[in-house]
Amino acid sequence: MSCIRNRHRLVCEQLRPITELAGAEFLRIFLDVVASHYVAYAKESILNIDISLRNMAYAEDNGQPYGTLIDLDISSDGTSQADIAPIMGTIPFVAHELMYAAQVPLQVDHLYRHDLESFYWILVWVCNCRNGTERVELRDEFRAWSNRETCHLARSYYETRLPTWKYRLVQPSQRELWTIAQHWLQELYVHVRVPVQGAMMRGDMVGSFGFAAEASDTWR
Repeated sequence: MSCIRNRHRLVCEQLRPITELAGAEFLRIFLDVVASHYVAYAKESILNIDISLRNMAYAEDNGQPYGTLIDLDISSDGTSQADIAPIMGTIPFVAHELMYAAQVPLQVDHLYRHDLESFYWILVWVCNCRNGTERVELRDEFRAWSNRETCHLARSYYETRLPTWKYRLVQPSQRELWTIAQHWLQELYVHVRVPVQGAMMRGDMVGSFGFAAEASDTWR
């Protein structure tokens, strides 16, 4: 009987894609995934390498939803970088430095901050390329992000635009998420995109996520 109950529980806690969520629910699970990624790195030096929407999922534990990363097939424990190609992740979300290194070409170790930058690009993508839980037809500004040859240039152009220009591209249903996310994105950009060796410190991460986590608790 005990064996049967255990099997039944595994079915009930089947992981669901984060793309099934929207609004405050999405933000809570998103932040949960980022936190679980940090724990994996802090305890075991594990880098996911391919941070993407399709690898972000959620389930419930005693009725409480939690987020997690899945598909660790190309993850790294940080002991060797020899077998890690410059681009092994999902193109729209690969860190700028790695995209540039692949084009030069240049050997660059995959670091913790590269994984974190992928979270940055995922949040930008969700606010602009998804209408709640639905995908939308990509605007020209984002279509080039999926192309290995044009992604780096297209995202560089995006980052130089004024906030008002970026806001006009955001999906109407995502504008509240975008407003909240900006407080986190601006802080994360400063910490993550600074080209220094080593990982982002835990204090930096907590400071970066503090506002967004608080907002997700009060957002209706």
